[in-house]
Amino acid sequence: MGYNHIGFARASDWPGGMRAYRASTGKLLWESKQSSMRPAIVGRTIYSFPYAWDLLTGEQKTTAEPLADREKGSVWKILGKGQGCGLVAASKNLLTLRSASLSYYDLTYDKGWLEYYGGLRAGCFINAIPAGGIVVAPDDTRACRCSYQNQATIALIRHGVRPPVVEPQPGQTNFKYVSIAREPFFTDDLTVVMSHPRRDVEIRYTLDDTYPTSDSTLYTKPITIDKTTPIRAAVFRDGKKLAERDVVRFTRREKPR
Repeated sequence: MGYNHIGFARASDWPGGMRAYRASTGKLLWESKQSSMRPAIVGRTIYSFPYAWDLLTGEQKTTAEPLADREKGSVWKILGKGQGCGLVAASKNLLTLRSASLSYYDLTYDKGWLEYYGGLRAGCFINAIPAGGIVVAPDDTRACRCSYQNQATIALIRHGVRPPVVEPQPGQTNFKYVSIAREPFFTDDLTVVMSHPRRDVEIRYTLDDTYPTSDSTLYTKPITIDKTTPIRAAVFRDGKKLAERDVVRFTRREKPR
């Protein structure tokens, strides 16, 4: 059972958060005051954006692997623009929600950041439904005055391969994400790593804001930058570009004196 103070509320209403009860007995199992929106339950996991909990114990989910800005065992949290007025819909492998445009979080990838399908504005309730290997998004915008993108009913299937990840190497403390974009500010020198979940592709990159080609530098090991640098990276197989990451701008700032 979840509660969020939006609009009308009585003074006697529980002040936010979640409670879990044993259905057979009505016994309170646990409670948390961190829930932000109506939760979605998948198996034994409760997702209430941007966090997650174990359904039976109430233990908050933690990261299984180190991320660029988080150590292994840190509180699991989805970063990005944040959740809009819609609700989270969930399946075993995917979360969908409104974050300005239609947004999603790939639970199999689990890199800590929202991703976006910019061609469609999700509705104000649940209208992006992941089920059966597709995402069904019936139009739910006719009564809304927001001026976001296309008014349409669509269905999405998984297609192609992912772009590479470009991020600071985990363990560094001289950088910070200071905006909703996945673009850090850093001081001194910064080590940058690139990765991809598939082993049958190669990553090529540029440091001058030009688009990578099959002749661009091949990524073989972490690189170190000491100035503001726009990095573009793409994955190739047999010389053919399969996917490209939007430019990631690493901005160097001087330490305050």
